Amino acid sequence: MASGNKYEVDPSNAGYDQTPKQTGPNPNPYNAGYNQPPPYVQQPGGYAQHPTGYAQHPTGYAQQPTGDAQQPTGYAQQPTGYAQQPAGYGHHTNNTVVVTNNAPGPVFIAAPPRGSDWLVPAILSTFFCCPIVGICAIVAAVNARSNYDCGDVSGGRSSAAWAKGLTLTSIGIGVAFFIILIILYATTWGHLYFHLQITRGSPVHLLGQPQVISFILLCNGKAAQGNDFLNFPHTYKRAYDAIVFLKTHKTGGSTITNVLQRFAEYHDLKVALPNKTFGQLRYNYFGDVGEALLRDQIYDSHGNMTFDILCNHVIFSAAAFRKVFKRKTFYFTIIRDPVTNVLSAVNYFGLTDGYIQSLLMKTNTSVFKYLPRYEPKNVYLSFTNNRQLFDLGFPPWKSPRNLINVRQFIRELENNLQFVMIMEYFDESLIIVKRLLNWTFKDILYFPQNKGRENLVANLTDGDKGDIINWNRGDGVLYSHFLQRLLKEINKNGPGLKDEVSVFRQILRKVWDFCDLDEQDVSLAIDRTLWDPGFMYRYDECGLLRLNELQYLERLYKYANR
Repeated sequence: MASGNKYEVDPSNAGYDQTPKQTGPNPNPYNAGYNQPPPYVQQPGGYAQHPTGYAQHPTGYAQQPTGDAQQPTGYAQQPTGYAQQPAGYGHHTNNTVVVTNNAPGPVFIAAPPRGSDWLVPAILSTFFCCPIVGICAIVAAVNARSNYDCGDVSGGRSSAAWAKGLTLTSIGIGVAFFIILIILYATTWGHLYFHLQITRGSPVHLLGQPQVISFILLCNGKAAQGNDFLNFPHTYKRAYDAIVFLKTHKTGGSTITNVLQRFAEYHDLKVALPNKTFGQLRYNYFGDVGEALLRDQIYDSHGNMTFDILCNHVIFSAAAFRKVFKRKTFYFTIIRDPVTNVLSAVNYFGLTDGYIQSLLMKTNTSVFKYLPRYEPKNVYLSFTNNRQLFDLGFPPWKSPRNLINVRQFIRELENNLQFVMIMEYFDESLIIVKRLLNWTFKDILYFPQNKGRENLVANLTDGDKGDIINWNRGDGVLYSHFLQRLLKEINKNGPGLKDEVSVFRQILRKVWDFCDLDEQDVSLAIDRTLWDPGFMYRYDECGLLRLNELQYLERLYKYANR
């Protein structure tokens, strides 16, 4: 294009359907009169009309009808509402339209506020509640955040709603799971300890089923000795605040005492101990022979006089015990057939007790016929004169052969004791105690104590039995009464109790066999049963199982002074 050309634009119609008209020395001959409207003249009716001489297009183009000087509607007319041109298209300056390049700046439209995407709660619920639902919540939360970042607020809110619902569901599942876990732990799994198991050994029958004994690798544990106290979990849901065992002579009481002493150590309970020096005569008795329980007879290393268990010898007096054990307390004892009770006492004390020695030296036949002649005047020094009655608090000034006095005393015992075990039904009695105290099979494991002494009197004649029954008439009534009560309790529990006793005996035999092994770095795994959650038995616990009453008493003194 030659220099010096000049372009003019109709200022009245700047920017609408116009091509600037070229003027000057070299106008374009190919575009003469084409697409160049004449000056704008407003006609009546609002339409623009070509001036005279412009009614016809150049040669070769379609000709408008003669006399039709008016353009078609909308051809050269500005549409209604377009009187003002948009910025950047053109503006008037001294009757000349100047085209500018001032484009409008960016326009920002405020988006609706974005909500929470629930990503952080979703992550936390995945770790601490339900992982599966939590992962789904994380995916929904990430989608919500992505939608928000892209400006899709509606989509973000929809995904956030899914994330919220899934997160709350995960939290709900987690809370429900932990509640159920706590309930199960408190009622069923309280004593089930989980360990890394290493299976070894040959198949054996455990709980009546062919299984493999599972052993647990431990830290080279040794049998408990001296003051090497074992570290046990202290999980115990108490049915009573305290336990008092009224220990009677030659009835299996030492075995029960070991059970209670181990239970106290396992669960870190405070045991009431006689306030005596170790090795002192009868230092496993509270006070002197025949005395009831007094506060100053109890060793208390902490000085608060609050105890969880008492299980050593003391004459029972309900009033005296209530002064010490003020909380809800479970009182129980054990008795046995008077005939076997007297026979056991003669064989056990025959070489150490003076009056029994004198009796045995008198004659080897009809020994018990002469019992009344050799009995000490102090009933608490005798082990063959209704000793079970006197241990339980029968007044020494009353005759134990007066059945009226005896039956009245039995009624008082029924009001003060929660349970009476019977030696001849030892395992059945122990299972009932387990149920009453909310214990486990591990808590009632035992090894018979004070058994295997010399049989100074091996066989009893019918006459011997009659002499013993006649002399121990009060003990006979006591035994008969509580034996009948126990048998009723056993029958009331039906086959379930008998089955539980049978399973317990199998477990007991497995524990005894395990403790006879020379495997100090392993433990025995006992499986779950209908009546017990199962447990692990460490080899170093076998030593505690075999400690007698006096040995464990010494251990508890050291334990109390830690």
